[in-house]
Amino acid sequence: MKKTIALAAAAALSAAMVGAAVPASAASTTAYSAAGYAATGSISPTATVSGSLGNLLGPILNPVLSGLVNPLLSGVASLPQNLVSALTTSLVGGSNTYASNQVSATDQGSSFPACTGAFSASHACYHGVPVTVAAPPVVAAAVSAANGYTESVTDLASKPVVGAASAAVTALSLLGVPILNGGTLTSKSSCPTAGSDSPTASSTASTLSLLGGAVTATTGGSGNLTSVMVNGSPLVTVSSLTVSGLPVSVSLTGNLLKLAITLNVSQLLSGLGISVSGSLLSDVTSSSLTLTVTVGPGTTTSSSGSASAWGLDVGVDIAGSIGINVLGLATVAISIPSGLTSSGGGNALDLKLAYSSCTATPAVTGTQAVPPGVN
Repeated sequence: MKKTIALAAAAALSAAMVGAAVPASAASTTAYSAAGYAATGSISPTATVSGSLGNLLGPILNPVLSGLVNPLLSGVASLPQNLVSALTTSLVGGSNTYASNQVSATDQGSSFPACTGAFSASHACYHGVPVTVAAPPVVAAAVSAANGYTESVTDLASKPVVGAASAAVTALSLLGVPILNGGTLTSKSSCPTAGSDSPTASSTASTLSLLGGAVTATTGGSGNLTSVMVNGSPLVTVSSLTVSGLPVSVSLTGNLLKLAITLNVSQLLSGLGISVSGSLLSDVTSSSLTLTVTVGPGTTTSSSGSASAWGLDVGVDIAGSIGINVLGLATVAISIPSGLTSSGGGNALDLKLAYSSCTATPAVTGTQAVPPGVN
């Protein structure tokens, strides 16, 4: 009897599973577009004090520590946050320079729509928006026109969600040094919600003008740097020039353009917006300071359910050492460690211009057996 009941129950359960079905689930999607995206760096400068007078050093060192060393350490350590704070609400995440509302619309191809019709919805589009970042001398930037949109495409079989962005950059300076003064950048990320297509991402950059026009970089159709010119001559390995009175070394490693700008202590303090008396600066006996800016064409990433792209990547790094001698009785050694890697980056800022991204978990289709009573 027990066996018969068990078999009958199993037969009923099997029949219920075959006949049960749940409705197709909707795809889970996100799309994003912004004139820029910034990641905060981290700098941990240190100062080592040496001397032979013990407690007697206090009165001798205090003016130097409070008037020069501590402001410098604080200014360098806070540089990453100050950079991002200045960029936020304008170039990065400004109310009129980002989109995240996926409105239903036809495929826009390589065009950027005017914010009308479906794209007039809140945070679905921005078009021809001028952007100014004014926090000199730490950072200043200008974009003559930022464009972007997010949508759920209705006329393609894969029904992708799309984020796309463009930015015409006319100025970018860091610590008072002019870095970028021309370039139009675009990116597009597309994530299918139906069918078997994979997410895709693309980016472009026009000819870039850097260091007040002294350096130009041309990108190919794939986004790679195809040529770099320094004062009209092709960059072979390393070129040296002077920009705004500062020595600059320009080099190219693979697809990464590196601008290494030599600063003295006074120039670093000025770039950080810190005022120090000349008498304290006279105690500085040595310095080796480099502001390094890496510039690379946009990168694209994609996986089974997401994609992202950006038109240009700018990394910022400040590093070096400073030696201070106080009356020959005490020394202060300041160290600022670098955060540079072989792929660029830096300890102060990673700025991605004309940024887009998307994610999509495709919808579940067909029937799905669910035993009765199973939650």
